Amino acid sequence: MKRSTTTARLGRGALIAGLGLLLSAALTSSVQAGPSAFATIVEPNGIAFRPGNQTGHGILVSSPYNCGSIRGITSFNSAGVRTGFTKLPNQTSCPAEDYIAVSPAAIKGWPSKRVYVIQGANIYEGKNTPLQFSSTPFLTLPAACEVTNSHNNLTFDKGGTFNRHMIVSCINYTEGKTRVYSVGPYKSPVAVLYATINAVVEGLEVAPKNFGPYGGCVFMTEDSAAGRIFAACPSGVTHVASWPGAEAIRFVPTRKGKLPCHFKPSGQSFFQTDFAANKVFQWPAADFTGLGGKAVISSELGAGIGILSPNGVVTPFVHSGASGDHHEGSTFIDFSKGCR
Repeated sequence: MKRSTTTARLGRGALIAGLGLLLSAALTSSVQAGPSAFATIVEPNGIAFRPGNQTGHGILVSSPYNCGSIRGITSFNSAGVRTGFTKLPNQTSCPAEDYIAVSPAAIKGWPSKRVYVIQGANIYEGKNTPLQFSSTPFLTLPAACEVTNSHNNLTFDKGGTFNRHMIVSCINYTEGKTRVYSVGPYKSPVAVLYATINAVVEGLEVAPKNFGPYGGCVFMTEDSAAGRIFAACPSGVTHVASWPGAEAIRFVPTRKGKLPCHFKPSGQSFFQTDFAANKVFQWPAADFTGLGGKAVISSELGAGIGILSPNGVVTPFVHSGASGDHHEGSTFIDFSKGCR
């Protein structure tokens, strides 16, 4: 979400409350397990999973958004206990949301379990245990990606649509546009423009190839009241669906019909940061029974979670629960071939 000051962000309370009332009945009916608090951290934004429970592994969370504190990535083990903190290379370009991604083991050509953070136009690579970042950028993106209050994002193409490259989005608020780049190969990375979306969108992920007519497309979300969800495909950009305050999209791992993988031994499968609550929430794998191949749409305006089907229909997730109003980053425990 685009923010200018903390005061301005809190001034949206009326909008959050109104949207919450409209959907509260649907979101609270049939709630069974639902979310629980995983960890507490000030102004969490990006989140990713790096296998393991040691320092610099597990659930990785970037913070804070505002200036005044050291910007870094905190690691948590499966019990939600903090195991380490790594300072990020850029400490001056703030406020900003520093999103992160981890290179999956199943992607050929990329080192496994490396951590990548995007800060403005620079992508930095982190490795080792404890986690360490190089002060030299892995790649510097085009100048259009360097904007104030950066909300740039990144993910990996697990299905092969983009030759298993990194996929990056850059928001330009002045233009009201978002550019999507394919970045690779690892040893000599180049940013190649793939699509331009005429909207301010983030929370990107590449859809599985079996996601109906949009299989293999790059999905992105618009965190406004309109909450448009876009798919950038070879045929062009399509407005697929809407969900109020859509902040991010995450495709539920199929795991060949079984439940999604979980962070052992906790049994928790889906993790999500909540900026206003200063918390990370978690959902058990059982909550996603029968949802393999669909997508989770998070809201940062109090609408909870929606489930997107390949036909473009979004329905409320019955396990949303009391997980806060201001969702930011999210991740499934989805790292190996068996989890996809």
